[in-house]
Amino acid sequence: MLNLLYNFYYHSQMIKNQLVTLLFIAFSVFTSCNNDDKITETKLHEQVMDVHNEIMPKMAEINRLKRQLISYNKTISDDSVALRVSVLDAISSLSKSEDLMSDWMSNYKYPNQEAKHEEMIQYLKAQKDTITSVSNSMFMSLAVAQGFLKNMPDSIKGESSKTDKK
Repeated sequence: MLNLLYNFYYHSQMIKNQLVTLLFIAFSVFTSCNNDDKITETKLHEQVMDVHNEIMPKMAEINRLKRQLISYNKTISDDSVALRVSVLDAISSLSKSEDLMSDWMSNYKYPNQEAKHEEMIQYLKAQKDTITSVSNSMFMSLAVAQGFLKNMPDSIKGESSKTDKK
């Protein structure tokens, strides 16, 4: 009988130890996944902000180029309709890029920490796509505007530079 009690006690201790080990492993896996989720969310948020931080300084350049193109547009003769339309399109493109950036900044909100991981990832991926699109628009409009700058008379460039310093 003593042997039977000993075996019961021994096996119950083994089961208890196995249960504790199993719970520890489950807890470790759960916290590890949770940490991996947080790392993924943080990396994605950093990628979004990296694009934002790359293009944010371009806003001042957009403003400067718009002023220069507006000045340039005033000097274009009435006979040069195609050139005037192209310059106005470039100004419009710069304005659109500026508006896209402002809209994105106004609407971007880091997801609530209580949101599910999948929702956070979906939101951050959508924001990364949006800010990348804004970036592409900005760089395209800047390239077009800078192309006009190369052909702009120096006297107009000088007038715009004086306006920039005020």
